[in-house]
Amino acid sequence: LDQRSFWGTDFDLDTLARTLGERAAAAGADATSGTAKLLHDPSLLSSKLVEEARELAAAPDGEVVHEAADLLYFLLTRLVSAGHRPQEVIESLASLDPGFDQVVVLDNGSPEVLSISLAGLPDLEVVRSEENLGVSGGRNRLIELCRCDYAVFIDDDAVARTELSAGVRRRFDDDPALGAQAFHIVRPEGPMSHEYPFRGEVGDVENERPCAYFVGAGFALRLEAIEATGAFDRRFFYGCEEIDLSMSLAREGWSISYVPSLSVEHRPSTRGRRIRPQIPGFLLTNRLIYARKHLPPVPATVHAATWVGRSLLEALHGGSARASLKLWPGSLVAGIRAPVER
Repeated sequence: LDQRSFWGTDFDLDTLARTLGERAAAAGADATSGTAKLLHDPSLLSSKLVEEARELAAAPDGEVVHEAADLLYFLLTRLVSAGHRPQEVIESLASLDPGFDQVVVLDNGSPEVLSISLAGLPDLEVVRSEENLGVSGGRNRLIELCRCDYAVFIDDDAVARTELSAGVRRRFDDDPALGAQAFHIVRPEGPMSHEYPFRGEVGDVENERPCAYFVGAGFALRLEAIEATGAFDRRFFYGCEEIDLSMSLAREGWSISYVPSLSVEHRPSTRGRRIRPQIPGFLLTNRLIYARKHLPPVPATVHAATWVGRSLLEALHGGSARASLKLWPGSLVAGIRAPVER
């Protein structure tokens, strides 16, 4: 084939690690994906690591390179599953413009203490939580640390495509009733409908206008509005927390605006997300709580029934079906019994 590897001439270990993360993120419901199976089944990954290490130790000289390559794949898959992703955080931070008064990174219970310094961000603050607070808990911790009137949130697997600080500040200053700004979010392969703050297909992306909710990969909040609504509901460990807070903002009279000139690129990563068997259950519990908190009886019933079915299908067809199905009934009960205030 006249190339150094199956992956091409410029492929290296860092590229392989990124590819593993991308393939796993894209194969969340694909039980036939080998990488997804390894990431979803720690015991399988552990046995393969031991098996490949033994084969390398026993290999004749002529087979050492091939056996080492096999072992490297499984080693990198183990690193991806363990949440080692400081380079992604550095890329996200490096994409920020210098107009921010405060920049804080939350190390949300990662396996190793995160240590980051950037010449362009001399006042960078890195705060560690010894436990994983979840998405809502982590964002609430950042809100507590904020010393400004407005806060911009970018996921650690997202990078800014435009200058953000001045545009966010100007819109909040111009509209005292604006509680949140939804950024234009794209993927390397283009915009995705579930990351577009309107229902249906992605369209009219250049038109700035009011919207009903924001998406977590990139958004901005007015802290005065958050004080009025009580921040993110900490019960939403993973999923639906943005829609829940958006509904709370609307209830208190705050508006949300979609701002396409403020844009981030989302590069979904599975590194550090060791909760995949629990995701169908998290989504079911959260959607049931959301419906009971915010929707009238008939739409709430339809919404709940839809998510009962959808989450069960995701549990059945995910890469960790047995573990997901074991957790699913408890998640259903939790969503039904959780106290809510309407």
